[in-house]
Amino acid sequence: MLGQDFTFEQLCQMTELSEREGLLALDEVRRGGLLREAGTKERLPTDQSCAFTHDKIREVVYLEAGETRRRILHRRAVEILHRATASATALAHHARAASLPEAAFRWSVLAGEEAERLFATMQAHQQYKEALEGLSRLPNSEEVRVHRVESITRLVRVSWTLENPEQLLHRLAEAESLAQMFTGEDRKHLVRVHYWMGFLSFVRHELRQALESFQQVLREAREIGDEDLLTLVAVQMARILAGQGQFGTIEALLTPVLPLLEQSAHWTEWIFALGFLGVSLAARGHYTAGLAASGRALARAQVTESHDHLARSHFFLGMIYHMGGDSAHALEESSRVVDMAQQSGDWVLQYLGHGLRDWTQSRMGKHEEAIVSMIRSQDCGRQQGSRLLLTDWLAAAYAEVLLAADRVEEAHAQAERAVELARSVGGLYGEGVAQRIWAQALVEASPAFWEEACTHLTASLHTLEVGDAILEAARTHVVWGHLCVQLGDLASALEHFEKAAAQFERAGLAAERESVHNYLAPWPDDTS
Repeated sequence: MLGQDFTFEQLCQMTELSEREGLLALDEVRRGGLLREAGTKERLPTDQSCAFTHDKIREVVYLEAGETRRRILHRRAVEILHRATASATALAHHARAASLPEAAFRWSVLAGEEAERLFATMQAHQQYKEALEGLSRLPNSEEVRVHRVESITRLVRVSWTLENPEQLLHRLAEAESLAQMFTGEDRKHLVRVHYWMGFLSFVRHELRQALESFQQVLREAREIGDEDLLTLVAVQMARILAGQGQFGTIEALLTPVLPLLEQSAHWTEWIFALGFLGVSLAARGHYTAGLAASGRALARAQVTESHDHLARSHFFLGMIYHMGGDSAHALEESSRVVDMAQQSGDWVLQYLGHGLRDWTQSRMGKHEEAIVSMIRSQDCGRQQGSRLLLTDWLAAAYAEVLLAADRVEEAHAQAERAVELARSVGGLYGEGVAQRIWAQALVEASPAFWEEACTHLTASLHTLEVGDAILEAARTHVVWGHLCVQLGDLASALEHFEKAAAQFERAGLAAERESVHNYLAPWPDDTS
């Protein structure tokens, strides 16, 4: 019952034997080669542990004890290990095996919280599922219903990277139905359910619906005076704005809440907040500041030693390098994310990590390899839901990869789909990139559609500038400059190249600035 390691004192308590009877029994099992003492060949003192000589012996003895005896002994184990201050995980295990549903629920919740503090997501996920199972064995009551809603929100909190969003939304629908009957202080549980419903809408990239949900949660949190939830909602709204590519408002939204998250040790949300702040700063052309913010997030993740925190911090860092045109570092970070996500079973980061890595590989010339990997990643993502995080960004990226591989017609069609998808979620960044690829595909077509290409470049530039995506807007200026050169409009080309060079200069992106300057170098001062 106690596993592989236990003390003589615990053996006597479990079997209700006196010390003398216990010593005789111990001598017998030692002579039979069933148990061994740890670290000594002398008679076992009461404070020293012993163990089975082989796991199979323990398994056989356990099975042959019979169900009734096992249940009784597990019940004794709960009492003995509780006095010995054993872990909540061990106590939850014995309570379940002893058919003690109330104790099993209580210890499972504590074990889940213990696992969360250690950033052991998989263990927390399993313990909260066990807590719900324990509740299902208890008579229905107001208290049980409250506990069930609490346990569902706990489970969703640790499971959104492990389970299908549809399954989690189904659980939340049950919790919402129960919580709508709550009154007084218990009303807060309904607000928390709505918070996680909004969060899963974001995970499914239903950005407008997510924004509406969080605006509702803001009203509800103010009504019940939940300051902690108000802080968390600010982070989620920043996530949505980043997903849409509305980078200009994120710094003002997150700067006031970062100290509050730090004070309350909400490290998961603090790392997310800094990560999205870093991405938004980089997108707006404050590249060095963006790297610094992401570096702070990574440093905290290293302190927590959380696998999830580290993987997310590396993803944010990879995104910033990608936005800054540093493909070598972006590839390094995104590859690290993929490896870490595969080890942890985090399907969200696998999907995002593959997308970023493949996009970066294409920019480094590995186009066909990137296409194959992107298709595989998209298939994996579709198994989890119709739309996922940053779907419009990655759809635009796929169009860019296809174009780089000279698959012009496919790139044209993909860019058109990416624009449609981005508009459905209010995605400015995804649309801006896709409009640029659409324009390039039109120019590469035979015959070229020059006028229509200019229309799409106008849309690209406008959309990116509305979202304050300065670096991508600069890249659109570069593409437009080349188009003007092909059309013989050198004055307009010079104007676009100079705007791009100035934006890269302000961002401190020396390589891209020099690249644009090389386009300008052969030209006379007077291009009229």
